[in-house]
Amino acid sequence: MAGPALTRTAQALRLLLEVAPGAGHTVLAKLAYLADLLARQHLGRPITGMEYTYDNHGPFDRLRFYAARDELEGNGLGGAFYLALYVMAICAITILTHVFLTPETRARSLD
Repeated sequence: MAGPALTRTAQALRLLLEVAPGAGHTVLAKLAYLADLLARQHLGRPITGMEYTYDNHGPFDRLRFYAARDELEGNGLGGAFYLALYVMAICAITILTHVFLTPETRARSLD
């Protein structure tokens, strides 16, 4: 038996998580915005149905974004959401470690 149908916004976020598994909240929101922007240009309507407002990190619809996240979690799909955040954090830590802890900086920090 299939679970309840997902809203358009939840379906879009699920697809974006499948396409960009390392995307965190900010990147996911930006991808959704860009998808809606392109859909408006080519289809004349957005994909997600989010109504964007100005936010510190770019256009964002807090209410619909987090409602879709909660919907994905309620349908047992939230693991993908948090797995994506975890993978992104590990990647960021790895990159920062390689950038800031080069052999030269490691040698200086041990002195």
